[in-house]
Amino acid sequence: SSAGWLPAPWSCEISVGGCEYQCAPGPDNDPVCVCPPGRTINPGNKVSCEPSGLGDPCAKRRCQQICFMDGACGCEHGFRLAEDGTSCVDFNECANERQCPGENFMCVNTQLRYKCVCQVGFTSRRGLCVDRDECVSAPCEHECVNTPGSYRCGCYDGYVVDKASPDRCKLFCGKDECPAVCDPNDGRQCYCPEGYVAEERPDGTFCLEIDECAYSYCDQGCINTFGGYVCSCDPGFKLVEEYRCVKTDEEDPEEGPPTPNPTSLNESPPLPDPDPTHRPSAITPGGLVGIIVCVVVLITLLVFAAHLGLRQRGRKSSSASGAPRAAGEESHSLQRVRTHSHVDSF
Repeated sequence: SSAGWLPAPWSCEISVGGCEYQCAPGPDNDPVCVCPPGRTINPGNKVSCEPSGLGDPCAKRRCQQICFMDGACGCEHGFRLAEDGTSCVDFNECANERQCPGENFMCVNTQLRYKCVCQVGFTSRRGLCVDRDECVSAPCEHECVNTPGSYRCGCYDGYVVDKASPDRCKLFCGKDECPAVCDPNDGRQCYCPEGYVAEERPDGTFCLEIDECAYSYCDQGCINTFGGYVCSCDPGFKLVEEYRCVKTDEEDPEEGPPTPNPTSLNESPPLPDPDPTHRPSAITPGGLVGIIVCVVVLITLLVFAAHLGLRQRGRKSSSASGAPRAAGEESHSLQRVRTHSHVDSF
């Protein structure tokens, strides 16, 4: 019977507020019990339902969720009544900052209610949200520094954090030349930062900074930086795609004035390659000088050999033309003359 029902001292979220049928928040957010159409709240305990002696006031209302005994529509917890007075829409309970007052907690709205969870980088422990040490899992390539709710990666000397992949490090020089990083097991395997080229020397392998501005990658102005370059434009032009310059009157008027986008010394825009089949050369400056010297020496030897051949050919020609005359003279001069001597005897 309805005499066994007692109003509960808790909200509608717990055991339907102690109501026999449904519970809805009242004007002061107090739990109010409601009954299905054709039944009404017991006036004594205000939680159980009993048959209504009157007609069904909700028959023509078509309430989406709850219909009160006077025919007014209501909504379940987590919803609010729409402007049409009959349908219910979900509302964000997390808009109230007091829903999850604990430190490092955050409110997550759901369809029927909300829940309090720990913020990213924190974990629940004994009802509190404590910082999670992300460095335990070694997410960084070189060094890891734990911070509240997060972590930060660092790099060894000669390296900087790769902005494209913040957990990894890349080589960095910051000067015109630096020693190359070589494999200790294979000295021929050496590496240089981006924008540098390797050069072998008697005392080791070094990385030399490339002057990208010498290759005319920029439409107009070019500023060479360590490991990269920065393009600039003349007055009346703006920089697009990091290397092209277009007139400012050709830009979209909705974009507004161009904003400068400076490039730091540690980062440079990609080198635009007008020829898609072009591949960077692996020849070092020292190797290139050696090739040029070899070519010059080879040409000199060829010229000397040709000159020597011509001289020898001239000598053979002159000796061949003078040989008959010499033979004639010799035969004439060496011709023997026989004489007869007579001896008179007495």
